[in-house]
Amino acid sequence: MASTIDNRGHFQAQLDEWTATIADRRVHGTTHEEPLARFARERDHLVSLASQRGFQQKARVSRIVAEDYLVSLATNRYSVPFRFIGQRVEVHRRGDMVYIFHRDQAIATHPVLPGTHQFRIQPEHGLGAIARIARHRRSTVSDRSPRPDALPEVEVRDLACYEALCGSAVAHEVQPCAQPNWTGSVIN
Repeated sequence: MASTIDNRGHFQAQLDEWTATIADRRVHGTTHEEPLARFARERDHLVSLASQRGFQQKARVSRIVAEDYLVSLATNRYSVPFRFIGQRVEVHRRGDMVYIFHRDQAIATHPVLPGTHQFRIQPEHGLGAIARIARHRRSTVSDRSPRPDALPEVEVRDLACYEALCGSAVAHEVQPCAQPNWTGSVIN
């Protein structure tokens, strides 16, 4: 018999009733006994985890240091010395600390940030980063400046390629639309 759920409390009450009357009382396919009976038998041997820390993965994760000399771990970002920008590093969380390694050498240590989407930046990691970014920008600036009246470059294609993509019947149905001129007004 199906029933409707009016709100979250009503849903929880129905779930609790199903668990008590059906799920805990049927014979489990793996253990071949009722979960309620097994729990009663094992209750005295179970250890409370309330006072213990949650499970945390111990493996190192590989990251590439971003241009802002930060690496991410679990949505939070941690700084490393700027000279490692673009380099692959290993990030390891152990307890309340984050350790960052480059070629198995520790390069940064931070306390774990509580919450998500936060930053931990050590000021000494950024020394020289602004000069590095400025040098990088100067080295990539083009010597030739575009003319103000120059048209943007566009790829020139035969219209047959569009007809092949859309089918010739569809391609002929397309009507020319208003095109802007370079002063911002529309030409019909």
